[in-house]
Amino acid sequence: MSGNDFDTIMHTPDDCKGDTMTAKLNRAKLFNALASQSEFIRLEALCRIADSLDLIAAEHREQE
Repeated sequence: MSGNDFDTIMHTPDDCKGDTMTAKLNRAKLFNALASQSEFIRLEALCRIADSLDLIAAEHREQE
């Protein structure tokens, strides 16, 4: 199946080719955990921005 095997189709890096399904699953779990962490980091940043904008708006209302 040269050229049409799983590793070629899925663009598997050379150092991961031939890995067991367990190794592939563990990599997928790690990637999913990193993706979840990045979403939490993004949400935290958005919350901090919202809090900052709220403080700015409150200060602006006090000045009026």
